[in-house]
Amino acid sequence: MMAQLTRQTKDEQESNDEEALVIIDKHHPEIEKGKMYKDKETLKNVLSYFAIKQQFQYKVKKSCTKEFQIECLDKDCKWSLRASRNGATENFIIRKYNEKHTCSLSIKFVDQRQASAKIIGNCVKHKFLNIKTTATPTDIRFEMNDKYGIQMNYIKAWRSREHALNIVRGKTKESYQLLPSYFYMLQKTNPDL
Repeated sequence: MMAQLTRQTKDEQESNDEEALVIIDKHHPEIEKGKMYKDKETLKNVLSYFAIKQQFQYKVKKSCTKEFQIECLDKDCKWSLRASRNGATENFIIRKYNEKHTCSLSIKFVDQRQASAKIIGNCVKHKFLNIKTTATPTDIRFEMNDKYGIQMNYIKAWRSREHALNIVRGKTKESYQLLPSYFYMLQKTNPDL
């Protein structure tokens, strides 16, 4: 009986340790072989942020529900990563990772393909937390160029701004749909108006 309880607590502790090792943060700064991510989308976001910060680009070699393979944009570069799903769970584990870049600087510093409007919107959403502050697409372009060396066109900056606003404040259409219920509650609480 005591051996069963000890075995159960060890099993519970191991499962808790595995859960603690699952990365859920999209801005996780490190990529290593053996790291486990919550799902494929989290892994892709981490890789995009990592590529932007390290100023390199990659292309997707294979992507399906069970596997994700990427390699450096330069054909001669050895940098590559392969991740696959962990059994029946949604978690993805990095199985192979060659972290050495052998590519030229010209490949690394041209327009950043991993810097999508969605990724940039997540980077600049802090600018919209205070309702009084505004950030124009031009401000976003300058910030991304200063911080990460990313040069982008105005329309990408505009889409990034829209995405950041949707994250922080919600979509305008959804807000307007709440107005009838708001007016109803106003009438209920203030019948004299």
